[in-house]
Amino acid sequence: MEHLTLHGSRDETAADKVVLERNPDMNLQPSAICIEQVFDKLPVHNCDHVIAVLCVLSHTRTDDKRCEALSEYGRTNCTLSDCIRAKMVELPDLGYYSVITYAANVDETAECYRRLGFEYAGFNIPGESRTVVQGHNLIAFFDFYEKLDLNFRGPDIPVLATELRALGFEIVIANGSTLTWDEDRKAYAHQLPNNDVARGIREKYPDILECGDFTVNDPDGLSLHFNTNPGERESLLDSAAHPVFPNGVSPIPVTFPLGDLVIRLSVVDPDASASFYRRLGFTAKTIEAGTLLRYTLGGTHTPRPGCPALLLQASAQTGAEIAFLCSDVDAAIREVEAAGVPVQVSPPAIVDLDAREVQLISTSA
Repeated sequence: MEHLTLHGSRDETAADKVVLERNPDMNLQPSAICIEQVFDKLPVHNCDHVIAVLCVLSHTRTDDKRCEALSEYGRTNCTLSDCIRAKMVELPDLGYYSVITYAANVDETAECYRRLGFEYAGFNIPGESRTVVQGHNLIAFFDFYEKLDLNFRGPDIPVLATELRALGFEIVIANGSTLTWDEDRKAYAHQLPNNDVARGIREKYPDILECGDFTVNDPDGLSLHFNTNPGERESLLDSAAHPVFPNGVSPIPVTFPLGDLVIRLSVVDPDASASFYRRLGFTAKTIEAGTLLRYTLGGTHTPRPGCPALLLQASAQTGAEIAFLCSDVDAAIREVEAAGVPVQVSPPAIVDLDAREVQLISTSA
């Protein structure tokens, strides 16, 4: 392991030292990399993205300061600085995501949240799945989910899987999937049979080869599911927003003082977890309650509408639950009690029908 001290970074979330994990056959010489000058010339960015780039570069000789950039970015035989510049502005767009969690009885649980100002929106199948929304807060309940997961929708699945693999993420493909790694092309692609059925599917769904699914697991076991169905590619490209929030506007106004929905992640090593998510394009902010991570579009500082922030909290027991960041916790507790929904005092929380402890966390905390 080599520790590089990075100077001149304008990213307030970047640590002074980050770790460059070298592949045994890379033979990369840190002394040959003028990272300080690169950082000084870049706009606001995240140092973990630069490290991710360094981890996938292939150098032909120890004294060679030139590299072959990733072919999908169309940059070959470029200088290391140029490669870093290109990659920094072309972070993958993960699509839009929302909270998916378990409910023993989706209809009854959804009705509980409707008493808190939520209303039905988006995808709903009575008895199987319910989606409730208030403002930009969206929760999807399914009776077959065992735990909370993040579900990203809309990206080009083979392209995104290829990009994330190049950035060092482990891609998990479900058994039976047609999505496979093409060693010759160094890319993921669908392997569909050449028959009338497959041709009919491609004619009916022109974007089928951009669809599919895969999973990436975070350091504490939270699953990030990337899943795009036919038709979702076009809606993502047209609106660049969550389909429940056309042009970023919610169909359900805020009528209850719960604040912003967050995903509270109990993690063993908050720094390692924050680094993992920053490499995916999240920006980090430290508050008293933990580290707040917000997803920004392709590494920019533009928030993705409807995508809740993640709140990292150190804990020996890992897990994920929903929570709310409230400007006035006491007022929220009074409103919840008045709505007839059970609450607990310490820590302040809503107790829903599935015995979830939905904590109410002060924004000043």
